[in-house]
Amino acid sequence: MFGSKKLKSFFSSSLRTPKHLAIGLISIYSGLKIISYIRSRLHNRRLLSKAKKKLKSKLSQQFTFPQVSEETQQYILSLTVCELSQAIKSQKLSSVSVMSTYCQRAYNIGRSLNLTAEECFKEALLEAEKCDEETSKGHSRGPLHGVPISIKDHLEMLGYTSSVGLICKLDNPDTKTANIIELLKSQGAIPFVRSNVPQGIMWIECSNKIYGRAENPWDRSRIPGGSSGGESGLVSSRSSPLGIGSDIGGSIRVPCSFCGVYGFRVTPQRLSFHGVKTPDFGDSGGLDFVLYPSFGPIGRCVDDLILFMKTWLCPEMNIKDKTIVNLPFDCEVLDDKRKLKIGYFYDSGIYKAAECYVGAIDKCCERLRDKYEIVKFDVPNCKEIFITFFRLLNTCGNIPMLDAMQGEDPEDYYKVPIFMCDHPYLFSMIFALMRKIGWNRVVDILQTDINISAEDYVTLFRRLIRQIDETIHAWESAGLDALICPAVGVVAPEHGKSDILISLIFCSIWNVVRFPSGNVPVGLVKKNEAFYEDSYHDAFTECSKVAMEDSEGLPYGIQVVTLPYKDELALKVMKDVEDVFKFHSFPL
Repeated sequence: MFGSKKLKSFFSSSLRTPKHLAIGLISIYSGLKIISYIRSRLHNRRLLSKAKKKLKSKLSQQFTFPQVSEETQQYILSLTVCELSQAIKSQKLSSVSVMSTYCQRAYNIGRSLNLTAEECFKEALLEAEKCDEETSKGHSRGPLHGVPISIKDHLEMLGYTSSVGLICKLDNPDTKTANIIELLKSQGAIPFVRSNVPQGIMWIECSNKIYGRAENPWDRSRIPGGSSGGESGLVSSRSSPLGIGSDIGGSIRVPCSFCGVYGFRVTPQRLSFHGVKTPDFGDSGGLDFVLYPSFGPIGRCVDDLILFMKTWLCPEMNIKDKTIVNLPFDCEVLDDKRKLKIGYFYDSGIYKAAECYVGAIDKCCERLRDKYEIVKFDVPNCKEIFITFFRLLNTCGNIPMLDAMQGEDPEDYYKVPIFMCDHPYLFSMIFALMRKIGWNRVVDILQTDINISAEDYVTLFRRLIRQIDETIHAWESAGLDALICPAVGVVAPEHGKSDILISLIFCSIWNVVRFPSGNVPVGLVKKNEAFYEDSYHDAFTECSKVAMEDSEGLPYGIQVVTLPYKDELALKVMKDVEDVFKFHSFPL
């Protein structure tokens, strides 16, 4: 061992020249970096061990489900939630038989497709027994009496752990139940399974290091979408009759389109946000302060969504949370016979949807002309609204995501955005080269100021408010009641090929301007529609082409949009669109 004198002598002799000093400093820096790397690897290994333990605990659970005949199961699976509710209340079906059927589907199919997170089967079956006892005495809890529902894995439920797709959240069990779940339970709904989500619930590819990679029931090589991918997959595979999703940039409508199911995003300030877990972005985050997140039902028909919304939008919602607008569901809107004015578009100005969407919207408009006035409508400043969305997503979401992960390795889909944020000068040179080869559209969308100041943030927020005002003004000037457009621009891409952000322009712009909107599945891609082409010939074009390759037989949906707080009107028009296409197909 070195004594203090020998150590002092060593450094004084070794660092007597600038060259030696530089070598010494580089060595110290390298050593510290190596130590930091080793520590991070050890920490990540501990996190992965915790995730494996959680998954092993889930998979080791064995359940004995009440016996239900195959004939009865098939009958149950054929019913909508409205029909299930009536069958349970009339005692044609027991809540236990319905619950057992869906628990078995979630256990077998949901697990095999990695669509499920925590399973609440035992508790749900016990609650179903109580519902049947109450039914036998002539009592009913409400319109969803005895009906199973699935819950996205960031809505808190006492006794469970909302992971948000992050391992660090496993140390924080839920201490309460979210208001929106409490309200559904008070009306008879029974949560029976929690659904898988992306890591940090901020992407359209649905995978994390706890519950694995969710797969699309229509094609296991394709993504179910995100961030409500687990929910949409469960409903699509008939492993859940009805579920709750959330949406800050398309997280309900995108997976619903990819999985061929119905979904609705409510006007944000009509539902309580109490009891919802999100990534801990710290002071550098705050996406939800400007892009208001919202929730909504995911189901197999519009009538089920309407039943769900009637249950949610009631005076009790405002009693539980005084910060939301007290605006109960207006049933009269659904029966309004006046002739509506409906706008439509399928080209945003910087991105056109695939041919299957164009054909579906043209067909829909033609069929609705006898009932409504149909006009073409161009959303003002569509490109600028989408750029605002992407700036906010990067600044308040992707940049602080590493902090939220608390040492966990990011999933592959985050690596490029995080690398871009970590190396802004490198990407400024890459973007300059892209402009030289004519990829201006790509640069316009992706280029982001990483070191945004408080003043820049305020400017961005003011731009957002201005865009809301401009969109509402253009809408009212055109006299529109509702708008029909693609839900996404392409169909579900393969795993690892989800770089189709440009195609989200059709749904994310409505998050920026805070309009309610919903997805209606309209069909399956035909062989002669399984392609994509545009005039840009850039990276976005190529990603869209890849997504549409070999897409024959995959579902897709179109979107209905209305002004804020006109949710009932959106659902009314969605019902009309549903009547045009009558799409109620399931892959399993």
